[in-house]
Amino acid sequence: IYAAMTPEERDTYGPHARSLNTNSGQLAGENAIVRRRGQQVVAYEFRDAKLLQAIRGATVETNNHALSWFGFGTRAYAYTVTQLNPFFAPKNSIRDFWERSEILRQRALFDANGVALDANKVARSMLSYLIPSPKNARMIVATSRYAFGAAFNRNSYEARYLEELLATGGVSVYGDRFARTRTQMIDGILKEKSVRRQVALLGKAVAGYNRMFDLGPVLSSYIAMREAGMTAKDAGAQALDLMNFRKRGENSGVISALFAFSQPAFIGGANAIATLYNPVTGRFNPRAWARLGTYTLVFLAAQALFRAMADDDEGGNKIDQQGDFVQN
Repeated sequence: IYAAMTPEERDTYGPHARSLNTNSGQLAGENAIVRRRGQQVVAYEFRDAKLLQAIRGATVETNNHALSWFGFGTRAYAYTVTQLNPFFAPKNSIRDFWERSEILRQRALFDANGVALDANKVARSMLSYLIPSPKNARMIVATSRYAFGAAFNRNSYEARYLEELLATGGVSVYGDRFARTRTQMIDGILKEKSVRRQVALLGKAVAGYNRMFDLGPVLSSYIAMREAGMTAKDAGAQALDLMNFRKRGENSGVISALFAFSQPAFIGGANAIATLYNPVTGRFNPRAWARLGTYTLVFLAAQALFRAMADDDEGGNKIDQQGDFVQN
């Protein structure tokens, strides 16, 4: 974080870096993170304690030994029913496209010259990547190459923007939640090297497959904002803030250890509320409410139509006999 900040940003937000001489008994301040690299000790001190607390909340889940075991089991269950389900990634990607585009419509966006942009136009440009087309194919190739560890193809328009997006730190996707769980699962299955190697390769393949779909909505939103004239830094920040899985509340470690999908639920709920109501201005968004009402009526009508077409048999309506995946 410190290296990525400009001198002006460091003055405004912190932190301040200070080298410590441990031989002289120097100590870091109360609101500080200490980094040790060999003989070099640097303290990053924060004026705002809340900023330090936010960083700790994003990196330290829980220090309770019992909860850490519950948390591992909960994450392992969530990993199994999402990342190991081949249908989850494409379905979740489509949902991500829709949710991020709706949030993007409510954002105040400005180009590099400070001129206000049409957020609805930017959102439509983002959604154009969801439609099967040559640029949709190029996006999938770019995200899949990165997801499976291949080098960037700098002749690809989408790949160059993906590399730029990653450099801004604007990527936060659902699959990131399972990085530590996946490693623990691989290490804990068997000790034999040959089996561990096979499981590790399988884990990488699963992670690559899911990440390929996860990156699509993030990259498309970033490209849409960059094409509208936003700077890489601003577009990266907005892309990250559309759905930031790094955000965690003060007590989220306890809740996440007990409930598998608590964090995505909190993030989705917060995004929905912020879309319908602006807490800064204290005003409701009429357009967002109109869109919500339209979506609700369309999907209710579609469900009623499908139920009528499905008809009944001795087990009741055929729609009710389908699994959750089909019904959703």
